[in-house]
Amino acid sequence: MRFLCSFVIGFMPLLAGAAQAQQSLDTQALAFARQSLLAQAQREGLQAPELQLRVATPPRAKSVPGCAAGWQLQLLDTRFLSRLRLAARCPGDEQAAQELVLRAELSAEVLVAAAALPSGRPLAEADLRLERRALTQLGEALSDPAAALGLSPRAGLRAGQALLRSQLAEPLLIKRGEALRIVARNGGIEVHASGEALEAGHRNETVRVRNTSTGRVIAARVLGPGLVEPAELSPQP
Repeated sequence: MRFLCSFVIGFMPLLAGAAQAQQSLDTQALAFARQSLLAQAQREGLQAPELQLRVATPPRAKSVPGCAAGWQLQLLDTRFLSRLRLAARCPGDEQAAQELVLRAELSAEVLVAAAALPSGRPLAEADLRLERRALTQLGEALSDPAAALGLSPRAGLRAGQALLRSQLAEPLLIKRGEALRIVARNGGIEVHASGEALEAGHRNETVRVRNTSTGRVIAARVLGPGLVEPAELSPQP
């Protein structure tokens, strides 16, 4: 019994040391992930981001040693905030390498539809408002109206629905068969001609256009609704 008591008492500092090492790694991992995620949110222009983090890795089968040289941390996967993978490496001690799973809850003031919005119509300032929303991933939500104005929803949006980058596209400015204006500029001289779009196109895309006066088909760059300019390409027969 005396031997058993001595063994238990002697083992307790080891357990405490392992717990302290684990707590130290978890603390460093959370601080690193917080700094990285908030920096990414700032780069993406998210307004007033608020972040909560916790370690979700299940208890380890073996204790985590300390790292005298200091842990080197790297976020491996940030696609889904509910499951962030983080690698911890101890220089000079590869056996101490760890991988942690973190769970993040992130919210920010983001753009939402002020009213029901149809697909294909360019967004105006009155179509948008800011609301705080929980985000499931970074890289999709928008806070700056300038990043959305002039774009159009790929599909209709409900009032209050958050605007995501993947849901927005440049509006279709030229439709096939549409009558349009061709403007050619050379120095201070500007020449206009009537044309017909042989292809649909978005802003800055190159489409085939028939000059209705000459019947000639040219490649033209879309400038705006019903307006193109000859592209710097060889004319098509």
